[in-house]
Amino acid sequence: MAVESTSILFYVNGQRRQADGNACLQTLLSYLRYTEKLTGAKLGCGEGGCGACTVLFSTFDNATRRVCHRAVNACLFPLAAVDGGAVTTIEAVGDRRGGLAPVQQALVNMHGSQCGFCTPGIVMSMYALLRDNAANRPESQPLSEQDVETNFDGNLCRCTGYRPILDAFKGLVNHNNDACQPSCVLGEACCKVSGNSGCSNGELQENGVDIGDRQQINGVEDQNFDKEFIFPPELIRYDHPALKLAHGRWFRPKTLERFKEIKAAYTAARVIVGNTELGIEAKFKGLEVETFLCATHVPEMNSIVTSADGVNIGSSVTWTQLNEFVSNLNSLAKANSPKRIEEHKYGSLRAIQSQLRWFAGKQIRNVAAIGGNIVTASPISDVNPVWIAAKADFMILDCRTGDERSVAAKEFFLSYRRVDLKPEEVLLNVRIPWNQDPCDLTFAFKTARRKDDDIAIVSAGIRIFLESKSDRDTQKDNYSTHRDAYFISDIILAYGGIAPKTVSLGDAESFARGLPFSEKSLHSLLGKLAVETLLPKDVPGGMPEFRQSLALGFVFKAFLQAASHLKEHCAMNGTRYVPFSDKETNLMKEIQIPREEYRVSRGVQVCTDRGPQTAMDSTGTSVKHLSSLLQVSGEAKYLDDMKPIDGELQAAFVMSSESHARIIAVETEEASQMPGVCRVVTAKDVRGVNSIGPLVQDELCFAEDVVTTVGQVIGIVVAKTTEQALKAVRAVKITYEKLPAILTIEEAIQAKSFAKGVPERIIQKGNVSEVFAVAERDGHTVNGSVRIGAQEHWYLEPHGTIAIPDENGEMVILASTQAAAMTQDVVAKVLGVPMHKVTCKVKRIGGGFGGKETRSLFISAAVAVAAQAVQRPVRLILDRDTDMLITGTRHAFLAHYKAAFKANGRITALQLEIFHNMGNSTDLSIPVMERALYHANNCYDIPQVRFVGKACFTHTASSTAFRGFGAPQSMMIAENVVEHVAWVCKMPVVRVRDTNIFGKNGNSSTTPFGMKFNSDPLLLCWDAALVESRFKERRKMVDAFNESHQLRKRGISALPTMFGISFSFRALNQAGALVHIYHGDGSVLISHGGVEMGQGLHTKMCQVAATELQLPLEMIFISETATDKVPNASPTAASYSSDLYGMAVRNACQELNRNLAPCKAALGDTASWLNVVSHAWLNRISLFATGFYKTPEIDDLDLAKPGSTGSPFFYYTNGAAVSEVEIDVLTGESKNLRTDIVMDVGRPLNPALDVGQIEGAFVQGLGWCTMEEVVKGSTGAHAWLRPGQTLTLGPSTYKIPGFSDTPEDFRVKVLETRNEKDTIHSSKGIGEPPLFLAASVFFAIRDAIRSSRLQYGRDEWFQLDSPASVERIRLAFCDDLLRRVVPDEEGVRPKLTL
Repeated sequence: MAVESTSILFYVNGQRRQADGNACLQTLLSYLRYTEKLTGAKLGCGEGGCGACTVLFSTFDNATRRVCHRAVNACLFPLAAVDGGAVTTIEAVGDRRGGLAPVQQALVNMHGSQCGFCTPGIVMSMYALLRDNAANRPESQPLSEQDVETNFDGNLCRCTGYRPILDAFKGLVNHNNDACQPSCVLGEACCKVSGNSGCSNGELQENGVDIGDRQQINGVEDQNFDKEFIFPPELIRYDHPALKLAHGRWFRPKTLERFKEIKAAYTAARVIVGNTELGIEAKFKGLEVETFLCATHVPEMNSIVTSADGVNIGSSVTWTQLNEFVSNLNSLAKANSPKRIEEHKYGSLRAIQSQLRWFAGKQIRNVAAIGGNIVTASPISDVNPVWIAAKADFMILDCRTGDERSVAAKEFFLSYRRVDLKPEEVLLNVRIPWNQDPCDLTFAFKTARRKDDDIAIVSAGIRIFLESKSDRDTQKDNYSTHRDAYFISDIILAYGGIAPKTVSLGDAESFARGLPFSEKSLHSLLGKLAVETLLPKDVPGGMPEFRQSLALGFVFKAFLQAASHLKEHCAMNGTRYVPFSDKETNLMKEIQIPREEYRVSRGVQVCTDRGPQTAMDSTGTSVKHLSSLLQVSGEAKYLDDMKPIDGELQAAFVMSSESHARIIAVETEEASQMPGVCRVVTAKDVRGVNSIGPLVQDELCFAEDVVTTVGQVIGIVVAKTTEQALKAVRAVKITYEKLPAILTIEEAIQAKSFAKGVPERIIQKGNVSEVFAVAERDGHTVNGSVRIGAQEHWYLEPHGTIAIPDENGEMVILASTQAAAMTQDVVAKVLGVPMHKVTCKVKRIGGGFGGKETRSLFISAAVAVAAQAVQRPVRLILDRDTDMLITGTRHAFLAHYKAAFKANGRITALQLEIFHNMGNSTDLSIPVMERALYHANNCYDIPQVRFVGKACFTHTASSTAFRGFGAPQSMMIAENVVEHVAWVCKMPVVRVRDTNIFGKNGNSSTTPFGMKFNSDPLLLCWDAALVESRFKERRKMVDAFNESHQLRKRGISALPTMFGISFSFRALNQAGALVHIYHGDGSVLISHGGVEMGQGLHTKMCQVAATELQLPLEMIFISETATDKVPNASPTAASYSSDLYGMAVRNACQELNRNLAPCKAALGDTASWLNVVSHAWLNRISLFATGFYKTPEIDDLDLAKPGSTGSPFFYYTNGAAVSEVEIDVLTGESKNLRTDIVMDVGRPLNPALDVGQIEGAFVQGLGWCTMEEVVKGSTGAHAWLRPGQTLTLGPSTYKIPGFSDTPEDFRVKVLETRNEKDTIHSSKGIGEPPLFLAASVFFAIRDAIRSSRLQYGRDEWFQLDSPASVERIRLAFCDDLLRRVVPDEEGVRPKLTL
């Protein structure tokens, strides 16, 4: 036996490293962050779903003699697997001191980084693509824009909307520098000169010049790789030894014989390649593996070998290697190479490859082995059904006897996650036979919530083998066949997602064999499938009707694709083709569904930089985010990047497992005695008050007698390491007495469970009852209900706090929060100390969106209590799943409406009863409801209204602030009413919107609560959006498309929005700033109360100061937000921080200018700034100043009193959008073809940053109304889950939009206007207003659905709940195939957690 090494050798950023012992069992991310102190790679989710941890892993391939560069998820990749490889992190790519690499600079130039937490991972994904391309791709095949767009399916960003990132990186591969045409009106801003992707030679030219740095970025061939680390020569010569690491816990044999010996001796050993499954099981199921058996270096398990019969694929072959193998076969076939294999033979392999485009993320595919996916036996596996369709055999090796046996794929999957594999056996390889002839066809299908990197709802592998009657005469039952017709010789129907295991439908297969290949046979087969795929209503995973419809729809698609192929085959062979169906010609054109077509996205942003009045004016220009250089290089520090403080301890929460229960006992003795544990802290350790809350103190820092939601904090374990703390948490024993739980809005209404001591909120104008009485006689009323689900914030940086006790009872809190002052207040109260002894500091946060406004408070309070108890610094960073469980979401809404209208669509009265789910504490639910009521009519002048809002108390995690703060939900309700009125009036919806909009057609410009405003900017946006988008023309084009398409439908919708700017609670509309000038060099330091969370607040404040002081921007700096610098600051929220702090900074600078005026006068106009400052210091003139600002002209309204009127907002930010979508009728999948947005943002302080906010808000809104769905168990919805259990915890189950979900054509135009109010440089708030415009996509989807329903004679009103998920879209249709699943004409309303 060869000597087995007990250590590993690898390189990190060019530095040689070795590791041994248990250290080898940690993840690569843990090693990089805590041993190497390289914090550029972030821990965003811990399950390989967000890409924040991406690094480059390079190895030398002895077979090809090339270096292979792969992007990998460091959060899952084991350090032991790094042996013999080189790791490159963001720190080695480029930095501020040595210079940025082109891949980093491109992102800076194109404003592609906002909060920056995801940025290092995104840069590394692109860097890996460039490095691998440079090393391994032929010069004749340069990278394309499509290569760029498909490269990021393993990365997520919540801030930018993705467009600037894609534009930046597409500029790196754009080798065509010729202008579009000599006549292009964009001139130097032409896309091919400027770097803006995809001009239509005229269509985009109407929009004028776009913003930002559009100069062509150097192509890949121009990149200088000399400064980059050369692959270490030692690793080229490295003879990878067999490994025996961590005292026999990790083996890596080099021969199959040794592999068998180890497995025979350790039958419980888990075979590992990429750790993409075991890592997840360890994280979420508490899996503890005693022995790892790494199969990456066993030749027989890592090879792909072709033979006359087919191909053998080793079980340790990665998905990327398999994809490259099939791509090579395609290249050989395309080149007509003598080594080629006939294309039809590897049809099953091509089907697998087509599935890989949507399988996991690239980082996972790069390291995950096919065998691991097979043996995991997920019932919703993407590929296992295709193995069955491919007639694959799994070769099983008995490691004790050495015997091999073959198991057909269809027989391998026994039950839920059980396979035909004994403990001493392993999957050796997979054997796939060649397809027999050109009419032996294999197809793969999958539908998921999101296109990229999402687990399937239903997947399928379908194989159809057609033979002609001339080959073999046949007749079956009463199915006669034409002499030249084809019949189904064999068929395989394999599915994931319709049973506890991957299955093939034997009855349907037997029925179909021998049938003629005809439409009649298809419909007969569908009838059989409808019976065989029937699912119970309470099936695990839910969605029974949708899943069944997909099973049938995939067969329908397969038959159409087979017919299309057969038609081509007959044409090539000169044989007669018998039509499959009379309608097949049109249907064949539609079978390429939107997800399978790839159109490179493009975008244009029109926003003119305001020319500076002096050389030192920087406001109004597109200055790059001042932290962008730090963010693209990984140098920007977030909370968990901060170096450990001496004596620091780690913490983890002890949380409730029940929704509502009495605590009988909490046993902490065992946990307290575990290794590394210092203390288990509970309510008894609180020295101050245990009751906390931002407005009402109805929340507990630590639960005492009763828990009121799953995840409520009961205690906190403090230990030396996070792993020790988490292990101790599992040892805490809690005994409960369960109590009745209210979990949804409907249950709360039934139980009359509303916010305690809080009266309902009302906005009332006129008398709706009188209007309804008249309108009902004429049939001019509508009524209905609107259901809107919750939304998870999914900021990339999870919540966290570091509490540092100091002398004399002082406490410093470092937190990821939007509300430093509120954190200071709450922490002081629980500690029982004055506020002046607590300081809260925030450097930057990795996204917030409202989720860190108040839900950070209980986290900081609990950690502070722990730090006070142990008198040592304590750090707590939440895991992604814990964060999603306990920190709350956007409020779910339920509304009942009644509206009266005239025949022309003019709405005369509207009554709304609105409920939202506040959760188990008040938090901000009351102001959220109030803002919802303020916006409940959206942009429409409705003479008579009565809006009533009620907050429902439930035993769920407290809902909280989220971008829009209740307004998007109520505006969605209003737009549903408008749609309903338009349907009754038989009028285009856009006309009804235009009829009712403020300030037009004689309508007023006064809100229902009596606030008068200037509606001109609103009308400018609305009219411009319709013109810029060519709405009328495209409306006709959409209608024409729908007339000629049955399986694909398009829809188009236009929406306006107006969003009130300022806090609706008047006291919060104040701000302070502190500006220092240092006499030594004249540099300026600003402190203000706002928090930088990606929106560019600090950048804008520096611009304001630079302009006021007439200094270069580089002389202005903001370090952090701290309560000991600026006290009593309002939360950074409400889209109002730039207004508030901009005015405060300006006021401070104006005071400094007044102080310096005598000095300037004394020294003359030619005196330098430094001379002026020095003169002031010498003359003892103050070089620091405070600035204060309070918003004028706003009122506090008491909505508990009907009829309250006033101006709760300073002004409105306005906008409008037009969106066009295309839907696959058979799956419910949709694609946003184009979105045009027009916004009025006054005179932007920074046009590029504001455009970034517009795009980011829109895409976040797109997730809210089309795909992001919080799923929780309750009796009324999702009864297959335990009541109170949350399914959607982490990126695997909760899907935010990815790179491919952005509009294919994304256009943003910012109008050149001024704010009519006195704001900082006439700018307007922009963070929240654009979010609701994404509802234009929702209503475009509705428009597309209606067009299909009309074709089936169904023109009744139908309600589409939000989000418009693939399930809701599909089940809203009423086509013949769906009727086989849902025969009831009323259809099915999918379950929704409210």
